[in-house]
Amino acid sequence: MTTDPRERLDRGTLTNVYTKAWEEIVPLYPRTTSTPLDQTRLVKVEGLYQPQSQDPTIEGELVILFVTEYGVKTAQAFVAVDINGTLQWKAVLKRTGTRLSSAP
Repeated sequence: MTTDPRERLDRGTLTNVYTKAWEEIVPLYPRTTSTPLDQTRLVKVEGLYQPQSQDPTIEGELVILFVTEYGVKTAQAFVAVDINGTLQWKAVLKRTGTRLSSAP
């Protein structure tokens, strides 16, 4: 079986590698916000506050919403999901207590 010499790294050439545009890559870290996701948030840019949409931009994108409930700061994770061609935020999981397990 003969291999294509262009696929060999020792020849200084790498082929059969495909890249994606930066716009298509999901960020590694989630965004954070304290503004409800259905509202535009204000972001400080060069000393001035500018409105910024919180609409999801790519499927699988994550955002963490920080909210103070009854004096306790909580965090709720949301993920962008494609439903019939429309990106929507969906809650991931919300825990408000501690889960204890006992040994059998």
